[in-house]
Amino acid sequence: MSNVYRNEENDLVAAKYYEEKAEELDKSFRQPSELNYDNLLEKYQDQLNNGVDLQPADRANVLYSMGLCLIKKRDYVKALKKLFQAKELYKSHLSSSDHIEKNFIKVFDSIAWIYLRLNDYFNALLIWKRSIDLRRSFLSN
Repeated sequence: MSNVYRNEENDLVAAKYYEEKAEELDKSFRQPSELNYDNLLEKYQDQLNNGVDLQPADRANVLYSMGLCLIKKRDYVKALKKLFQAKELYKSHLSSSDHIEKNFIKVFDSIAWIYLRLNDYFNALLIWKRSIDLRRSFLSN
C-alpha cells in the first residue's frame, strides 16, 4: 500500500504511515521497499529448485513471497501464477496449522488486490468474498 502512495500518488506522508502500519501488523512477511526484488526472486527460485526436502507448506510460503515480490514489480500476471500455485499448496495442507490458514487467507487477499489493480472488479469482489468467507469459517472452528 505504501508503494501505491509513494509511486502513484507521490504522497510520502501517507506512504510512511502505511509502511509503519504494515510493520506493526505483519512483521513476518514485511519486506522493505528498498529491496532488490530481482535478487529476491532469484533467491526464492533457487529455494524451489534446490529445496528437495522442502515441505509443501514451506514451498507455498516461498511461492507466496515470490508473488509479493512480483506485485511490488507490478508484474501482476506472473504474480497471479505464483499466488495460485501457493493457494493450491496451502489448500491441500489446511488442517496442519493455524499459520497455514492465515497464509491461505492472505493469498486470497493478494489475488483480489491484483484483480483490482487490473481493473477486473468482478473477480476482485469474488475473491475478497471468498477471503471473508474463509475468515468466518476459520474463526468458527
